[in-house]
Amino acid sequence: MSSASWPHPFVARSRRKKELSESKYLTIELAAHYIITLIAFRLFLHPLVSFPGPWLALISYLFDGYYDMVRGGHWAFKIRELCKHDGNDTRGCAPQIFLHRKQRQPLSLGPVF
Repeated sequence: MSSASWPHPFVARSRRKKELSESKYLTIELAAHYIITLIAFRLFLHPLVSFPGPWLALISYLFDGYYDMVRGGHWAFKIRELCKHDGNDTRGCAPQIFLHRKQRQPLSLGPVF
């Protein structure tokens, strides 16, 4: 048997399939690790963690999407409800805070020159 015909094409093909399946598992594992790390960051280490809100709204945009798509655009009404339930300042999405003031007050932006 000559060395040019080795490895057999079937053996080489099965090695490629094995390498491909290992890379798929690695990709899935990395994606799962990223998602778990992102959820842990948003629940415990995010700068806005001290503001109240539903846990699903703290970690993703699914809460916002549910009220916009499934409930037919009732997200604005849900924001008001959250502000009444959790206080004037509440988190509605992962990086957003909604401020609800009963009286219209101008925001102080500092001295204007």
